[in-house]
Amino acid sequence: MPIYVVILQSSNKTFITNIMEEEKLKELLADAEERGYQRGLNARIEEEMKRPGIWEQPPQEELPEEDYQILANPRRTPWDN
Repeated sequence: MPIYVVILQSSNKTFITNIMEEEKLKELLADAEERGYQRGLNARIEEEMKRPGIWEQPPQEELPEEDYQILANPRRTPWDN
């Protein structure tokens, strides 16, 4: 089983950690990827929560009556007298 030396880099520091086996390295990488994925989801949710909700939208302008094309010519139905 191969053995790896893990080098971690921070903003301006480099750390060399313990020598570890492949399985442990894969486990640590998977955990780091999951944390990054969760952080991204949480950031997106926070941005979504900052937006106004459906009932918090500012009022919109009323359309003029001539723009109501669907109601301009109602069809007659058998129930109309």
